[in-house]
Amino acid sequence: ETDIGDFLRGILTPYVEMGEISDKTVSIENDVHQKVSVDQKRLHQLLVLLLDNALKYSDTGDKVVVSAAIEKKRLILAVADTGRGISDEAKKHIFDRFYREDKTGNRETGGTGLGLSIAEWIVQAHNGKITVSDNEPKGTIFKVSLPI
Repeated sequence: ETDIGDFLRGILTPYVEMGEISDKTVSIENDVHQKVSVDQKRLHQLLVLLLDNALKYSDTGDKVVVSAAIEKKRLILAVADTGRGISDEAKKHIFDRFYREDKTGNRETGGTGLGLSIAEWIVQAHNGKITVSDNEPKGTIFKVSLPI
């Protein structure tokens, strides 16, 4: 049984500080007011993967918002950013192992292309669903739906 608000604050505290250093805003919108039974270790890993990407692909002045809610007996977590966004073509492959939209091997973004495939594996292992969509007017939203 987990207090989602406390859990999210514990994970996000270092990200709020990292965001401040690079002039980005990281915040939480928690609408879960009951304890929820979750695999804290895997959920922590999932959020770290999504937060790392959100910060990596956003620029000075951008925002990252992590939200939590309960809808129809499901825990809904979302990581929304106002960063560079993901092309429609890349959205088709974003959860594939080793896939990277930036093929240049850019040191700034780095990575192996495994993070989002691991995120999807964690979600599927919990009989959940993860989706990616555009955040209007710019950016990306990763939405996770997990049964509770």
